[in-house]
Amino acid sequence: MGRALATYASGDQLGLLPVVLPHLEAYARQHGYQLVVADPDLPLRGRSGHWAKVRILQELLGEHETVVWVDNDIVLRDQGSDLLDWMCPEDFQALCMEHGRAGPAPNTGLWALRDTPQAHAFLRAVWEMGPRPDATLNDQATVASLLGFSYLPDRTRPLNPSRWLAGTGWLDPLWNTLLVHHPHAGVVGRGVHFGGVSVARKRMLMSQQIINDRLPGWETLLREAEAE
Repeated sequence: MGRALATYASGDQLGLLPVVLPHLEAYARQHGYQLVVADPDLPLRGRSGHWAKVRILQELLGEHETVVWVDNDIVLRDQGSDLLDWMCPEDFQALCMEHGRAGPAPNTGLWALRDTPQAHAFLRAVWEMGPRPDATLNDQATVASLLGFSYLPDRTRPLNPSRWLAGTGWLDPLWNTLLVHHPHAGVVGRGVHFGGVSVARKRMLMSQQIINDRLPGWETLLREAEAE
């Protein structure tokens, strides 16, 4: 069945794919993943595009033994390390813990799952629970809620017991370092997450990161930057 590295974009975020895909393709080749770029027209039953990852993960887990989701605004700086080496063998899923001003919370921008009954049950629970009232982070708020955390815009912290926590592991947080919270992310992060800014600014910042780190695709991005 093998392993998959998956991402997705729709609408104006489709413009991020030419920036991010060359280095994701190189990462997938080096570490034995099949790179999957999901259909931008995936039916979501009236939900926002943020919910596409849940549907995509459900589908891919039936075809692969392990699936790693990567948001289209994450740059994987550490091309030499396999992030699954940070996932414990007994866990059905692993995420990075986000540490922002509001407190600690699971971040679904980088999300690894194994093809187990528990993983399928968790994804089903996420979809069935749906968007949380007044939440600002879509599927991420629902995942946080199921794991016993409060969610933005309120202060985030672990509040409630959760039956899912025993099988949930935590990756090195440097794999998903949000630049909006950590200005040094572009220097120390294994993966830099450019969430929280406009798509145009994401494209610029991601291009700069890839050029600075000489990641696959940097020459093309440099030529484009010099031509502007």
